[in-house]
Amino acid sequence: MNSWRQIKDEPCGFLAAQKGGAAGRHPSCLVIGMWKRYQAHRSLCVCSCTCVLQANSRLKQIEKEYTQKLAKSSQIIAELQTTISSLKEESSRQQLAAERRLQDVIQKFEDEKQQLIRDNDQAIKALQDELETRSHQVRSAEKKLHHKELEAQEQIMYIRQEYETKFKGLMPASLRQELEDTISSLKSQVNFLQK
Repeated sequence: MNSWRQIKDEPCGFLAAQKGGAAGRHPSCLVIGMWKRYQAHRSLCVCSCTCVLQANSRLKQIEKEYTQKLAKSSQIIAELQTTISSLKEESSRQQLAAERRLQDVIQKFEDEKQQLIRDNDQAIKALQDELETRSHQVRSAEKKLHHKELEAQEQIMYIRQEYETKFKGLMPASLRQELEDTISSLKSQVNFLQK
């Protein structure tokens, strides 16, 4: 197919014959050229319109696809937001439940601690009372022992004086020494008991 310039510049044979072979333009040739140019321009416009229509169709198709993708993305985002909200609520509930359990455990241990303190105080008080009782018993026993020791010493002194008085002249020196040794032995035993 001839291009626009080829049609426009194509020499006319009629004018060439009249002017002795020189190329020229005939009015009918100009009309034919204009008609050909119009046909070429029309074909170009039809082609351009077709391209524009195809481009518009493709743009609408792309717009439709992206609208669908956007709707799907919006749906996914909404589902994710719902899931996140549910997870946050569940996490909050679990945290509150854990905090309540922790408070219950802390309160239980605090109660047990206070009970142990009370039991310990009672045990200490009982031990102190028992210690005081035992100390009183020990002091009482020490007093009784001291009293017995004094009584024993008095009896020993009384017996010694009595025997010295009665047997002063009757007793041989060896027997007297033996009795004195016995008395000394009894005194040392008394001293040992005092310690």
